[in-house]
Amino acid sequence: MNKILLSSLIFLMACSSTPVTQYYTLPDSVFRQPENKTLRLDDSVQVWVENSSQNNALTYQTTAETVHFAKNALWAEPLNQAASNAFANAMNENSQNIIYLPKNNEKQNCPCIKIDLQSFQGAYTGEVKVAGVAYFYDKTGKTNKIKPFAVTQIQHGDGYDAMTNALGQAIKHAAREIVR
Repeated sequence: MNKILLSSLIFLMACSSTPVTQYYTLPDSVFRQPENKTLRLDDSVQVWVENSSQNNALTYQTTAETVHFAKNALWAEPLNQAASNAFANAMNENSQNIIYLPKNNEKQNCPCIKIDLQSFQGAYTGEVKVAGVAYFYDKTGKTNKIKPFAVTQIQHGDGYDAMTNALGQAIKHAAREIVR
């Protein structure tokens, strides 16, 4: 009887210690063609995002000095692609004359905005941070404007679900800041 009890206890401990990897999507990360706008490449700006961490893990700042990359909470798709789509969608919500399209490769000779994300994380303060620099390129491929941005958004609720929702809201605020 003791062997059965001990075996059951060991089995339960083994099951409970195995972490489960969860995958998260960034809200509004599927590109939508803007309504009431005709797609004309002459009036479009391509948006692409580079993430300096190049990591597929969700990021959480645990103290003022420490950033933690989650081991079992990962982005379901590459963050650069999802963020490019989300930024393009948010910019289209604030634009009357220009169509913003996500772009997932290197800059070519086109009107483009490259967003270098330097901070894209939740924090122990109950907020998320989205910060970086937007580089504006003209049709010849020359940089004609550089605009830093920083957005802090309150996270409502606990956990990675609440964090990803707050990051989605922060992207909308950052996009307004960038195209202003």
